Amino acid sequence: MKLVNGLSGVSVPAVPASLKDRLFVATLCELSEQELFLFTQAFVVLDMELKKHPSPVPGWFTTVVFLNASRVSVELDEDQLGAYTTMIFIPMDKIRSRNASHLLISQIIFEELAHCFWFIRDEHLVQDKVLDLLRYIYPAVRKSDVYNPNWTEHD
Repeated sequence: MKLVNGLSGVSVPAVPASLKDRLFVATLCELSEQELFLFTQAFVVLDMELKKHPSPVPGWFTTVVFLNASRVSVELDEDQLGAYTTMIFIPMDKIRSRNASHLLISQIIFEELAHCFWFIRDEHLVQDKVLDLLRYIYPAVRKSDVYNPNWTEHD
């Protein structure tokens, strides 16, 4: 299986060696040096947190896909009769259009990684894991810095 219009030969965030078989990165857009830094940093933090608090499913893996638009297509290999995968989609066009801060970009990737690796489906419960991850980079961050206390899942 492969992404349609996936870019090759462009820089992608670095993945720590201990996550090479658990975290794959694909991109449909080029990332700036700052974006590369922030996502690489997020993957390093993921690695450190997984060592402290392992995923409930050892060996769980995912692919992070950076999009330039909110659409993605996949193509199965000619002899492939089925496929199973997990993917995290990061729509860079939306992030860029909001002029997202470094803190917000980190929050976005950490939230998706927390959902995936720790199987936290609830949008309110995942906030605590996101804060744990953010505090590796932003030690003084508070929940109110990144989450609206009036938010509900239907907003």
